Amino acid sequence: MSTTAEVATSTMTNASQTQKDTQPPCYVKSIQYDRENRDYAMRLDGELVGFARNYHEAEIELDRLVFDLLSGQYFREAA
Repeated sequence: MSTTAEVATSTMTNASQTQKDTQPPCYVKSIQYDRENRDYAMRLDGELVGFARNYHEAEIELDRLVFDLLSGQYFREAA
């Protein structure tokens, strides 16, 4: 027979697991200046995804890519 405290703890654990499962994935964005090519390398989770002419353009493109990934738009267009 379980006590009220055990049931409450179990319920809290299940609720926190459900909350973790529903959180969107976290992406690590990186922009580095490439002196050789004189442009900005854009990386997402450590993988090169493209180049931009300036830092601001790189920020916008990476933000757009992450938005598309989080909203599922990227996968809908690819299919």
